[in-house]
Amino acid sequence: MARKVKPAPDLSTEEKIKEAAKKVFTQKGYFATRTRDIAEEAGLNLALLNYYFRSKEKLFEIVMLEKVQKFFGVLLPVLNNPATTLEEKMESIPDKYIDLILENPDLPIFIMSEVRNSPDLFIKIANNKNFLRE
Repeated sequence: MARKVKPAPDLSTEEKIKEAAKKVFTQKGYFATRTRDIAEEAGLNLALLNYYFRSKEKLFEIVMLEKVQKFFGVLLPVLNNPATTLEEKMESIPDKYIDLILENPDLPIFIMSEVRNSPDLFIKIANNKNFLRE
């Protein structure tokens, strides 16, 4: 007897917008991205995008914060683990970094290019969210 495959649950409208924003911001960068591009990628109208996120900057803050947390979320636990020696940390970090890059090949390039292209915006996000201190 064949098993019924459950269809994947639909993403909420907010999640669709965030996924589209991640894709478009990664491809084009902050300055070249228009909110209309994100709305088109999400398959939604511009008014709905504006209803959920109010501005391109707010949406970018969310995307950048998630990407930076993903990047540092893999490395910082290794570095901050008091139970491991420096040698163990030095052995573990390359493995963790390679795994991260294999899963998210665009992540470091996106972060570095956005920091280079819009350092003031990045500093604003960092100061507002305290993610570098955490």
